[in-house]
Amino acid sequence: IVQANKTLTDEEVFNTARNYVIGLIQKISMYDYLPNLFGKSHFDKLVGPYKGYNSSADPTILSSSHQPCTELVIPIFLTLI
Repeated sequence: IVQANKTLTDEEVFNTARNYVIGLIQKISMYDYLPNLFGKSHFDKLVGPYKGYNSSADPTILSSSHQPCTELVIPIFLTLI
């Protein structure tokens, strides 16, 4: 990140790296982990294809619901190991 843009501050480098890691975790969760956990055909039926970014969607709904989802998925995952 620093090599690509040497004018970034430490805070900007941190936030850029943080955003990259968050995006990578989301990609792995949505396209690698969950389809394997639920089965590809069932996952496709539940989630459906990506229809593009919706700028009018309220992001607070997703961020406030993240913790309960994590608390539900992890125990299910641990029973599968």
